Amino acid sequence: MTASGRPAPAIPCHNPRCSNVIAPHSGSGRPRKYCDDSCRRDAYRKSTRQPSPEDLHHTDIVQQLALDLMQSATAVRDLATREASSHEGLQDQSFRLLQQVDRLAQDVDMLRAASVQQARDRDVKLRQIARLWNLTTSQISRAWPANSIDRRMRSRDARRRTDPLTTSTGTTPPARRPGTATGPQEPEHSPDEPTAAADALHTFARAMSYLQRASGVPYKQLAKAAGVHRSYVYRVLAGERCPSWAIARDIIQAAGGDTSELRPLWAAAHDALHATPRHLHHGTLQAALRGLYLAACAPPLDTIRYASRGGLTAGDIKLLLHEESTPPGWNTVHSLVHALGGQPETIRPLWEATQSQAGHRTPAASTVTTVLAESFG
Repeated sequence: MTASGRPAPAIPCHNPRCSNVIAPHSGSGRPRKYCDDSCRRDAYRKSTRQPSPEDLHHTDIVQQLALDLMQSATAVRDLATREASSHEGLQDQSFRLLQQVDRLAQDVDMLRAASVQQARDRDVKLRQIARLWNLTTSQISRAWPANSIDRRMRSRDARRRTDPLTTSTGTTPPARRPGTATGPQEPEHSPDEPTAAADALHTFARAMSYLQRASGVPYKQLAKAAGVHRSYVYRVLAGERCPSWAIARDIIQAAGGDTSELRPLWAAAHDALHATPRHLHHGTLQAALRGLYLAACAPPLDTIRYASRGGLTAGDIKLLLHEESTPPGWNTVHSLVHALGGQPETIRPLWEATQSQAGHRTPAASTVTTVLAESFG
């Protein structure tokens, strides 16, 4: 009975899985929250239940897709605001923007599918999802069948490996989010003010992210191998953190990658962030080119050849990326670096060092082997 003399209203049971109501409380003591003891025990078990392996796996997928979506959105923003210097450049920019918008839409669809599966793992009812999206439960079941996300991810990764659109669009890394990741903290850089450091860090992150997707090794396993928290690995692969080389090396090895290919990218990002350029004692021209190739998501040879606008043949690309041979001419290296999204004029010192070791004279005599961060931006 309320103070006004009206009967107290019935309240729903506090167990989310129960649809019963509790009779109005009368007398002394605390009012009941559950309709009976079994319902209370069921609610307690659910509140203390540890995530299932399937839930953890699908959470990894959701977080990975969220990072991919963030990078795709950044690429769309940069392409939409970039200025072109010619009519041909405008056409090329519009075409690349259309491609990137399509990729963004694909990422949204994949994230929606993964989120539905994650909700299923956590016992969210289909009728709740249907009500949220103004759909029927049948439409939800047909569009996102249970346990179909792994198959969708495999198909997506297979398409991306042959996708003519590479990710080397000169985008800046996504905005940082406050967090408490276990790992070394690096200087903050505003995503709205592109810098050489941000470009170099983003290129390193793209290569690491591609390596993780290609290997299929879960974030949790990479984090365990590197001795850091899983959220720190997310931020490294999103371009929000530059790890120490020891941590980066452990992540690369856990994903089955070649540390020599990623070391030049890491060095460029690390040195630019700390404004301490160094001489690269660990790395060769071919390793640097392979790193750029990974940062571009290992595109097919035909895609690289198309991006070079006739400057490269399939044989040239194979020679530069996969075979030890006589040092190539500068025009060939220039075309490959440009096609992979790097800055040819600043990777030239490594090429000159290679020429010097082979006993060839270079047009501009230089023995400097410092590779600036812009080489990998």
